[in-house]
Amino acid sequence: MRSLHAALLLALAPAALASTLAATPAAAQTQQWSGSSLAFTTPASCRLAVDRAYLAGSGWSATVRVVLRNRGTTAMRVSGQAELAGDGQRKSGNFGPSAVPANGTAEIQLMNPYGGSLANSRLTVTVAACPAG
Repeated sequence: MRSLHAALLLALAPAALASTLAATPAAAQTQQWSGSSLAFTTPASCRLAVDRAYLAGSGWSATVRVVLRNRGTTAMRVSGQAELAGDGQRKSGNFGPSAVPANGTAEIQLMNPYGGSLANSRLTVTVAACPAG
């Protein structure tokens, strides 16, 4: 009886695997934060602005990123905290130190997003320090 059961499982396994592999993957989310869905604070001595905040990638490799613009004439090393909240979920973490060139921009990876939809989420980025560097 056991060998019959094992033979049946082996016979059905390729069909089950094929149907699993043929399933259409979930559509990747595209998300950008701006306006009221983005809060950005920085010490008065940091001449920084956000050019863009967005979700890069999909699935396990998805990351929340921000492009910071240094409006000063000295390169900075930026560090701080970020928080993503929405749909009853919240995730936070530290970022940096990351170099931002003088009069230039830098793309900074903040965190991996929480699972689920990011629609109507809010991203808060707080720069804690931006010493010359």
